[in-house]
Amino acid sequence: MLIESIVTRLKKLRSKMQQENINSVLITGEKNRQYYSGFTGSNGWLVITGDSALVITDGRYFEQVGREAPLFTLVKAKQSYRKSIIDAMSEIVENHPVGKTMGYESSILSVAIYNELLKALPDIKFAPFDNEIESTREIKEPAEIEIIKKAIQIAQEGFKQIESKVKAGATEREISAELQYRMKLSGADKEAFDIIVAAGKNSALPHAKVSDCKLKEGDPVVIDWGAKVEGYHSDMTRTLFVGKPSDKMREIYNTVFEAQRKALDVIGPGMSSGEVDAVAREHISSAGYGDYFVHGLGHGVGLAIHERPSVKKDDKTILQPGMVATVEPGIYVPDLGGVRIEDMVLITPDGKEILTSLPIMKY
Repeated sequence: MLIESIVTRLKKLRSKMQQENINSVLITGEKNRQYYSGFTGSNGWLVITGDSALVITDGRYFEQVGREAPLFTLVKAKQSYRKSIIDAMSEIVENHPVGKTMGYESSILSVAIYNELLKALPDIKFAPFDNEIESTREIKEPAEIEIIKKAIQIAQEGFKQIESKVKAGATEREISAELQYRMKLSGADKEAFDIIVAAGKNSALPHAKVSDCKLKEGDPVVIDWGAKVEGYHSDMTRTLFVGKPSDKMREIYNTVFEAQRKALDVIGPGMSSGEVDAVAREHISSAGYGDYFVHGLGHGVGLAIHERPSVKKDDKTILQPGMVATVEPGIYVPDLGGVRIEDMVLITPDGKEILTSLPIMKY
């Protein structure tokens, strides 16, 4: 990660700290830790004050911190990690100007560890600061966008190599495993999440688990996948059919197709997330399938596979240039099947850029 990016992010965080009268911030979540420091190890806490930045971790990562987070001072914790990290916090409070009020991620820090911190640091007031810590991540920097585009390209390349394997007799598990393999060969660090390959009636489950179900003629097959590259994710979905779809499934597919087209046509800066969701939702409802569109239209994608902004019903978030989000309407009819089509979009100053480029067939 470029040092200039870390400097800019810390500056933005410190500005928010000043506005909210927060003297220091404790960051314990993996994604925010990487975002603000560059450190990608699995264990570590950040403490950020108005003029210092520290990272606490254990011996497995001492050298890694030096390479990945050169702007941060290393505070060493022992392998008996839980106790020693509390001890390290006490050391930091004693030796650094952390002030009286420390912001923290209340949605991430466990109650047990929070209580230990209260006991060890009785003079510190801990204040929830989740929104302020995470909100900076909503607007992606150019370097982040380039990595996300790379993750998309790798995921798409993997899909192209397995598309012909979606045929009668193949199993969901075989297709999923082959797609994971192909993405890794194409340069993915790993899959972005557990790949969904859902055939036939399983496709009516929005988050179906891969099974040994064999594909049959006429089956809809929902494939939801993505690649993880340098910590960043991609996320897309295509619904294919084995042979010729039934008239009912063709109707459902084309309804989802048109709903997504309408949402992609209007999405852009200045609109609220809820307004974009409403465009797709109203089209699906007008076709008689409103009760079967059971999730939001989309979500932000970046260091986390699901992050801000949420693109869902009644959400008031105003879309801004630099936000990256999915647009993924779906219809799921129990005991029949489901359809989802998902693409990733970058909000630009004068509209949007559709980042995914796999063709979408209209049946």
